[in-house]
Amino acid sequence: MNRAVLLDLDGTLVDSAPAIIDTFRHVLDSRALMPRVPLDTSLIGPPLRETLARITGIESAAEIEALASAFRARYDAIAASATPAYPGMLETLHTLRRDGYALYIVTNKRIVPTRLILARLGVDALCDGVFAPDAVDPRARDKTELLGRVLEIAGLSAAATVCVGDSDIDARAAAAHGVPFIAARYGYGDPLAAGVPVAGVIARIAQLPAVVAQVCR
Repeated sequence: MNRAVLLDLDGTLVDSAPAIIDTFRHVLDSRALMPRVPLDTSLIGPPLRETLARITGIESAAEIEALASAFRARYDAIAASATPAYPGMLETLHTLRRDGYALYIVTNKRIVPTRLILARLGVDALCDGVFAPDAVDPRARDKTELLGRVLEIAGLSAAATVCVGDSDIDARAAAAHGVPFIAARYGYGDPLAAGVPVAGVIARIAQLPAVVAQVCR
């Protein structure tokens, strides 16, 4: 039975908040829009259109899509160079590979900036698969659906798989499919806020291999 680790990206492997928040600010400033909520790390995680609607209060789907298009253009131009890994991330993934785990990225981020970031950091060569909502057909509606598709496409057993993430979205997705969840407490969200059981907690990425070994034997 293949043992696998499903890894969230933003707030779990990489510190993407500064580039994302800068891009939101740039898009709003270019259109003289004032944010209705603070531009902070609480914005990281949910789908882009949903977040733009929350920030701006705009209800028009066409206007939100125009903002999303502007965001994508700006962010894709800076994402790779402006998104650092958390300290010890690459070493951690190498350790997991040596310990015999298959590695999959499962993220709500679009596939284009995801692959740009992973390539620059040297993570893509360590991964058995990279999954985003717009990288599967039909497009996944949310993280829960995406995670289920990953299990199916990769032929993974929930019992031999562990999910790692920094948000309640990640926790709920794992719980929905019976996959043990490890909460990354150093990220942007509160993975314990979902109120679902967690199999382990890490305060920094370097702790992950030891916790995975305890959870996914």
